Amino acid sequence: MQIGVWYPTAKTSSRPFMQFEEYVYLLAQELDFSPLTQNQRQQAIASFMKEPLSRGVSEAQLQRLKKLKTGAIKNARRNLQ
Repeated sequence: MQIGVWYPTAKTSSRPFMQFEEYVYLLAQELDFSPLTQNQRQQAIASFMKEPLSRGVSEAQLQRLKKLKTGAIKNARRNLQ
């Protein structure tokens, strides 16, 4: 079982903000934490897109969503201040 821990941190230039598609990949690793293959990444994206596409969201909109930067920094250090 995957457990995410979220805490405040300061933005540093060495750690970029995560893109939305990284969350999709994390969902694909919910039960198996090994690194995803390219095929598994493609399957994760296809699985994520299936529901929105069935509801009329365009593929172009979902492609833009995948590339959006979030406010999260993966493996960030805690900000103790």
